[in-house]
Amino acid sequence: MGESVPRMESAREAVSAAFAAMEAHDWLGFTRLADPAALEEWRQGAEAFAPEALDPSVPTEALYARVLELGWRLGGGAKFDEAGVRATRTLLAEVPEGDDTVHVVYRVALASKEDEGLVPPSGVVTVVTARARNDGWRVVPNEDLSRPEFALLPGIRAAVRASTSMTMDSFFRSGELPG
Repeated sequence: MGESVPRMESAREAVSAAFAAMEAHDWLGFTRLADPAALEEWRQGAEAFAPEALDPSVPTEALYARVLELGWRLGGGAKFDEAGVRATRTLLAEVPEGDDTVHVVYRVALASKEDEGLVPPSGVVTVVTARARNDGWRVVPNEDLSRPEFALLPGIRAAVRASTSMTMDSFFRSGELPG
């Protein structure tokens, strides 16, 4: 883990790169664009919620990327892809909060390949935060960007327990679903 990402010179650039990684299902790429402090906060919360579900030797980036992928798979993301439906995200505005924080306002809408060239559906307007760091801007994952919720961890644990050939450790190392 810990591979470097290109320096993001603005909040808009970081958010656009995060959107592109999510669209490409590049979970680790998205995770590398995330603010490390936000990822560490997520891990601490996850460990408090389900300590037995997490292997302390798995780096936070890898763990977060695996949970993003699992959330996408269990949440029906593959079915949307098969049907040619995708989420479009349109940047609308930036709202600075001090020198090191920018809230990026954007519209998210579902669109199918048949909708190409048509007026996009209205969708939902939401906000994602980006923080400036010494190594450039990073995104603070929000719920739209598939931020894994702690409720997902008991489901992972139950699926793993139902399998005789898999442990939580092997799941987070392999990313494979049991059975």
